[in-house]
Amino acid sequence: MQNVAIIKTGPRMLRRMVKARVRKKILSSLLTIGLVAILIGGATFAYFSDTETSTNNLAQAGTLDLRMGPPAYEVDNPGAIITATNLAPCKEAGPYEIGFKNVGTLPGILSITISYDDADGTGTAEFRPGLVTANAFAEKLYVTQALYDRNQDGDYEDTNEDVLADWKAYADANNDGKLSVHEMALKTWTFTESLGPGASTKVQIKLHLNPDVGNDYQAEGINVTITGILNQLNQ
Repeated sequence: MQNVAIIKTGPRMLRRMVKARVRKKILSSLLTIGLVAILIGGATFAYFSDTETSTNNLAQAGTLDLRMGPPAYEVDNPGAIITATNLAPCKEAGPYEIGFKNVGTLPGILSITISYDDADGTGTAEFRPGLVTANAFAEKLYVTQALYDRNQDGDYEDTNEDVLADWKAYADANNDGKLSVHEMALKTWTFTESLGPGASTKVQIKLHLNPDVGNDYQAEGINVTITGILNQLNQ
């Protein structure tokens, strides 16, 4: 008669066996999920791809650079543009032309301001400069012609380019129907037309010394500073 081993299992042992089987199933499931994830990931990286790179993309500010002339517009802050000497009553002087050019890369709006100070000549023993102030001289020196190259075509042939009446309406402070250099210096002159990159415009004037000046005005004069300002166009 053969010996048969009989193994008795109690409730505690049975619970251990069940837990072991559950752990095996969980471990097997995790391994299966991990393997599937690896296969899917490997398949994703198997797609074709292409990469392009753009370099040296530039962000840079533009420039506003105003030059005055004529004739060349080659330097900043040029010297004298107008030289009006030997002025006399009842004698119109000029024309005198002042040009402006934008050599920058941005469009701008042009403004002009005028100032002056004494510039007396040498005079003679009979006529001694210095008796008339700069303001008094500027009040007697009138602008009798004012042309503005509004459409920037190099001439003053259009009807709206004679701007003397407009200038008088803007600056004739004493309402005498005349425009003096003194009155011009009290205002800032802003032109509504934009001055684009490479564009130029100009103004032409004539001057006239008031006929009622006396001999005290001989050899008197003023030194006029014309300042052009180009402001960025707000658009």
